[in-house]
Amino acid sequence: MKLNGLKPQMMVAYLGVGKESFRHWREDFDPNPHRSFFGSSDLFTYQLIKLLIREQGIPPRLLKKCGFQSLFDYFHQHNTLDTIKDSLLQVDTDACTVNVLSSSSSRLCFGFSIHTVPLSQVIDEHRRSLETFGN
Repeated sequence: MKLNGLKPQMMVAYLGVGKESFRHWREDFDPNPHRSFFGSSDLFTYQLIKLLIREQGIPPRLLKKCGFQSLFDYFHQHNTLDTIKDSLLQVDTDACTVNVLSSSSSRLCFGFSIHTVPLSQVIDEHRRSLETFGN
């Protein structure tokens, strides 16, 4: 039997968030919110959503306004985490932009409204969560 991914209730457990939070995140960010299973890139993207909302303090409405939904497609196309491990996610809440940049990019910006997250940090957390969840 082939495993298609995690069901929504398993995603709630994996992320360690409430059902309502996850339901809102699905509605606000997921380009396919009514799917039955979530694959590896979806797990990673939701892990990133959790980090941005819970640890970086970015309100969900701002992430939605900035087009965070496009990252589901981006991470799905870059289906191995090793291809993005040296990248940074940059969210500018004033300009309403979300970009994945090389860590050596000349487009890297700094400022009060700019949140920069090294994706290697999220990848490490994602892998630890998978190990913990699998046990």
